[in-house]
Amino acid sequence: MFEVNKVLLQLLKHRKTYAKLRAAVNLRVIDKAAKRIISELDTYYREYPTHAQVIPGTFLQQLGLNNPDLSSDDLSFYSQVVESMMEEPDAESSKGIIRSLKTMEFADQLDAANNSFHVGEDIDLFGAVTDLVKHFEKDVRRSDTVEYISCSLEDLIETPGDSTGLRWRVNQLFGSMPGLKTGQQVIFAARPGRGKTSFCAYNAPIMAAALPNGRPLAWFNNEGKGREIWNTCYRGVLGKSNQEITAAGYKESEAEFNRLLGAEDRVRIFDIHGRDYRFIERVIQNHNPGIIIFDMLDNVHGFADAARTDLRLEALYQWARECAVIYDFLSIPTSQLSVEAEGIQWPDQSMLKDSKTAKQGACDAVVTMGALNKPDRLYNRYLYVPKAFKGTPLKGYREDCLAEVLFDPERCKFTQQ
Repeated sequence: MFEVNKVLLQLLKHRKTYAKLRAAVNLRVIDKAAKRIISELDTYYREYPTHAQVIPGTFLQQLGLNNPDLSSDDLSFYSQVVESMMEEPDAESSKGIIRSLKTMEFADQLDAANNSFHVGEDIDLFGAVTDLVKHFEKDVRRSDTVEYISCSLEDLIETPGDSTGLRWRVNQLFGSMPGLKTGQQVIFAARPGRGKTSFCAYNAPIMAAALPNGRPLAWFNNEGKGREIWNTCYRGVLGKSNQEITAAGYKESEAEFNRLLGAEDRVRIFDIHGRDYRFIERVIQNHNPGIIIFDMLDNVHGFADAARTDLRLEALYQWARECAVIYDFLSIPTSQLSVEAEGIQWPDQSMLKDSKTAKQGACDAVVTMGALNKPDRLYNRYLYVPKAFKGTPLKGYREDCLAEVLFDPERCKFTQQ
């Protein structure tokens, strides 16, 4: 641990490195002397904004003035620490500094969880340790160096994002949110029985055909049977009813399905009834999907320690969004709309079930699908984007979409009106 603290201080003496590393330093896991020095560095860089590197004499003078409890022996000791700090660190040790800090923090968190368990606190020790291991694995998979993201203004304007060509099949929806790409999360919501699953089956598999390197679409199902979703996907992609598929021939229909998606095994459906988010994340790691349908994310187990339902859902949706960034996939969680949205043409995002703001804050866009309770509008659906997608809509399209489509439930098809 001494070597880690020494290298850390040697790196932090440079303002540029301090700015990059400081956020990764948990003062709780380093020794007392290094903690005091780093706390003083926080003040030093504020007080001397023009200093690119620590000036030893100035720093020690400030240390003495701000810490009157230090004796002359203490100041002599810190003088030696600062002298060591002014040396340049070992190159190999510097490369692994983030990993070393995260390992120390991980060990401290394990001790804290174990102590809480042994003093009788109400804690799921296995779950707590599993979560700690998961987060530690994420941290150590990331680069040991912490660099700023930098690019020219020209690059930002000329190439605003790395789109993989993902697009909704419904043109009005695509026009309102072009540039859809991995790393984002879009909530799709409707009242029960209005065609959420059919809409995803019509759009997502064809969208997945644009994924590079054969990455699949993963569909996490915890409402009905996965076999039923497979049937819905076949009808949605082929645009045929079960009778029409049978008439065309099963082998011929399977071949056409794979041709349209560009590869076999492009769609992978997982029944996850009763599973928690940890299980789902392991599946994500094993299959590397480029698009994920969470049908329905609200029913995934986890974060039960949250004080209220909306707080649990906020944590769950934030987890899904974080996974979308870390594992680089487009996340499409489906959600129900509350009873307030019944018979409403353009349901607002405030009508998401069990959430006034929690789900909305953990996504890049919200798409709602409304329906009127009128006999002559039985199959009319109304697409609305109440939380605008970041980006400029295509010419001639509205940012909030406001599109009417005709739903053909036998063929899982949505025809633009």
